[in-house]
Amino acid sequence: MPKYYVSVMDNNIVLNAKDPLDACVLASEIMSITSAGLYWKVSEKGFGNHPDDDVVYDTEIIREQKRRKGK
Repeated sequence: MPKYYVSVMDNNIVLNAKDPLDACVLASEIMSITSAGLYWKVSEKGFGNHPDDDVVYDTEIIREQKRRKGK
Protein backbone atom coordinates (compact mmCIF):
# COMPACT_ATOMS: atom_id res chain seq x y z
CA MET A 1 0.00 0.00 0.00
CA PRO A 2 1.23 3.50 -0.79
CA LYS A 3 2.25 6.01 1.87
CA TYR A 4 0.01 9.08 2.11
CA TYR A 5 0.53 12.43 3.82
CA VAL A 6 -2.85 13.70 5.03
CA SER A 7 -3.44 17.28 6.19
CA VAL A 8 -6.55 18.93 7.63
CA MET A 9 -6.62 22.13 9.64
CA ASP A 10 -3.34 22.08 11.63
CA ASN A 11 -3.18 18.28 11.79
CA ASN A 12 -0.86 16.10 9.72
CA ILE A 13 -0.42 12.34 9.63
CA VAL A 14 1.51 9.87 7.50
CA LEU A 15 -0.02 6.46 6.89
CA ASN A 16 -0.34 3.60 4.45
CA ALA A 17 -3.66 3.27 2.65
CA LYS A 18 -5.08 1.88 -0.57
CA ASP A 19 -6.15 5.28 -1.98
CA PRO A 20 -6.59 8.94 -0.92
CA LEU A 21 -10.13 8.42 0.41
CA ASP A 22 -9.02 5.41 2.46
CA ALA A 23 -6.15 7.52 3.82
CA CYS A 24 -8.58 10.23 4.95
CA VAL A 25 -10.95 7.75 6.59
CA LEU A 26 -8.07 6.14 8.47
CA ALA A 27 -6.63 9.54 9.44
CA SER A 28 -10.03 10.68 10.70
CA GLU A 29 -10.31 7.61 12.91
CA ILE A 30 -6.72 7.75 14.19
CA MET A 31 -6.80 11.49 14.95
CA SER A 32 -10.47 11.46 16.12
CA ILE A 33 -11.29 14.32 13.77
CA THR A 34 -14.48 14.90 11.84
CA SER A 35 -14.83 18.16 9.97
CA ALA A 36 -17.69 20.05 8.38
CA GLY A 37 -17.21 22.19 5.30
CA LEU A 38 -13.49 21.46 4.90
CA TYR A 39 -11.36 19.63 2.44
CA TRP A 40 -8.51 17.31 3.33
CA LYS A 41 -5.25 17.44 1.38
CA VAL A 42 -3.63 14.12 0.49
CA SER A 43 -0.21 13.69 -1.09
CA GLU A 44 2.16 10.85 -1.85
CA LYS A 45 5.12 13.29 -1.87
CA GLY A 46 4.99 15.02 1.50
CA PHE A 47 3.28 17.80 3.40
CA GLY A 48 4.32 20.63 1.05
CA ASN A 49 2.14 21.84 -1.80
CA HIS A 50 2.38 19.80 -4.99
CA PRO A 51 0.36 20.28 -8.18
CA ASP A 52 -0.80 16.65 -8.15
CA ASP A 53 -2.02 16.56 -4.51
CA ASP A 54 -5.52 15.16 -4.04
CA VAL A 55 -8.32 17.05 -2.32
CA VAL A 56 -10.96 15.01 -0.50
CA TYR A 57 -14.05 16.79 0.83
CA ASP A 58 -15.22 15.84 4.29
CA THR A 59 -18.64 14.83 2.99
CA GLU A 60 -16.94 12.03 1.01
CA ILE A 61 -15.07 10.91 4.13
CA ILE A 62 -18.22 10.82 6.25
CA ARG A 63 -20.12 8.97 3.51
CA GLU A 64 -17.38 6.33 3.33
CA GLN A 65 -17.25 5.97 7.13
CA LYS A 66 -21.01 5.34 7.20
CA ARG A 67 -20.71 2.83 4.35
CA ARG A 68 -17.98 0.92 6.21
CA LYS A 69 -20.07 0.82 9.36
CA GLY A 70 -23.10 -0.41 7.42
CA LYS A 71 -25.26 2.64 8.09
